[in-house]
Order: sequence, then C-alpha cells, then structure tokens
Amino acid sequence: MKKLLFISLFCFSLPVFFAQNAVDLSSKESIENWINTHRFKASVEGDFDMYLEIEHLNIGDALVLSNDHGKRKIFGQLSYQLNQTAPSVVGIGLEESSLEVFISPEGNLMTSGMTFIPVKE
Repeated sequence: MKKLLFISLFCFSLPVFFAQNAVDLSSKESIENWINTHRFKASVEGDFDMYLEIEHLNIGDALVLSNDHGKRKIFGQLSYQLNQTAPSVVGIGLEESSLEVFISPEGNLMTSGMTFIPVKE
C-alpha cells in the first residue's frame, strides 16, 4: 500500500518538476525587460542557428534577426501589442518589411514558422 501511495504521489508531482513557469507579460515594461535580458535562438533543421534579440542602436531599439554567418536584418520603430492571448512586438524594416514576434506564456518568441527559445548565457 505504501508503495502504491508513493508511486501515485510521484506520478502526480511530475508535471510540477517539468513544467515551465509562465513569464510575466502583463505590461510593455515586462515584455521589454524579458526580451532585453535574453538572447533567443532557433535552430533550422539541416541549416544553421538563427538569433533574435533587441539591440540599442543609434536609431533606437531594434529587433535584430541574425545568423551564424553574420547576416543581420534590423527592424526598428518597435511597437508593443498587449492582448490576452499572445502579446507581440512589431518592428519595421527596410523596404516596408515588418517582423511581428509573438511571445508565448513560457517566454519563447514565435515568428511565422520559427520558435526562438531563450539562451542562457
């Protein structure tokens, strides 16, 4: 009986050990802080790593999408969209291109087709 009780408690506690904590994304400041204090990395299968971060440039803050080969795409004029389902950051690039990045409750950044995970530095 003790063994069954122990196994049951162990099984019910597994989600607590492996669950990721939700990130506070309730304000523009909390979103800026989360993105500013992390570098985000996505691995493209069969290709190379890509990174997404905010850099403080002379034009102001900008989302910078880069890869291992040194290529960079800069998106400035950041705007933050707060909503209940998925807050986002939008940056405007050259030639009227834009990049919208959604932030998951776990703190991952998602663009169309890619998920960027925070890198521990």
